[in-house]
Amino acid sequence: MAAAGRRHLAGPFLLSYLRRGENKRLMSPGWPYSVIAALETGRTSWTVILGAVRLGPGADVAAVTTTQICEAVARLIAAGQWRDGDQDILIVLDAGYDAPCIAHLLADLPVEISGRMRSDRVLRRPGDLLQSDASG
Repeated sequence: MAAAGRRHLAGPFLLSYLRRGENKRLMSPGWPYSVIAALETGRTSWTVILGAVRLGPGADVAAVTTTQICEAVARLIAAGQWRDGDQDILIVLDAGYDAPCIAHLLADLPVEISGRMRSDRVLRRPGDLLQSDASG
């Protein structure tokens, strides 16, 4: 069912969820979403969903994500949660997002982009081997 004033777009997606009492992840067909959330500070892992955008076929994920981040940063600044001289706002992207591209697109905002590297990606060359320290 489509929301009032919006046409329904048909197409595949997978929704991942856990069924209560079972320790396995199940997948349901549906649309992909780009979700932006605020992480609670401190030792908890609570989050607050700030927005979600349904991605249609051929959607530019970097453009959608950049727009979501710009809107969230604008709301933080308008609410007085960030001021000139404060540390940059840390934006954490999950694997699959093009973190370098998004960082470039957001270069004029007070944000620091951190992205998780996908498991099928490699660095240009192996890192130096760490020497084992016998003292601990």
